[in-house]
Amino acid sequence: MKLSSPQLHNEILDQLTSILKINSYPSSFIRSVINYQRINNNSNVRSRENNKFYSLTYIGQSSFIINNILKKLDSRICIAFRNFNTVQTQFFSKLKDPIPLLQKTKLIYKIPCSNCPLSYVGETLQHLSVRFLSIGGMKVNKNDNTALAVHAREFPHKFNFEKISILAYEENIKKRLLREFIWKYVIIML
Repeated sequence: MKLSSPQLHNEILDQLTSILKINSYPSSFIRSVINYQRINNNSNVRSRENNKFYSLTYIGQSSFIINNILKKLDSRICIAFRNFNTVQTQFFSKLKDPIPLLQKTKLIYKIPCSNCPLSYVGETLQHLSVRFLSIGGMKVNKNDNTALAVHAREFPHKFNFEKISILAYEENIKKRLLREFIWKYVIIML
């Protein structure tokens, strides 16, 4: 009823009444359904645009207590409960093995320096293992001009390749370069 035009409500209620009669529902039940629909259509004036909809995992009776508390805080909050134990979670596991860290691609990564608080932030389309071979891996090449190599040459510092962390994944090269730049700025500001 909420999705239909108000001019069609009476026609819809008439159709509902005839369907219920054809299916042998008692007339008292039919009247209560029709009255319920009419009351809800007339009294439900509040707009759905102003409501705030949230989804929470159902955790038994506690879910209804949380719902009541949230309703008292803000009457526009509408909670929909979802079941955590679905058929998928019960019968299917993650079928794929996790990708090892050095086999991941299209990412922004950070390598901390072992001797100071600085870190090297880089991006790669390649596997991390291939990228580390290209920047010298555990040893920094003398001909390499990356910030990592320059730092290692200027100071007698070594980078901790065992503590590599992945900052972000990005398929698009332009977005990946932008995100790398932003991460470099964020790490400098920290």
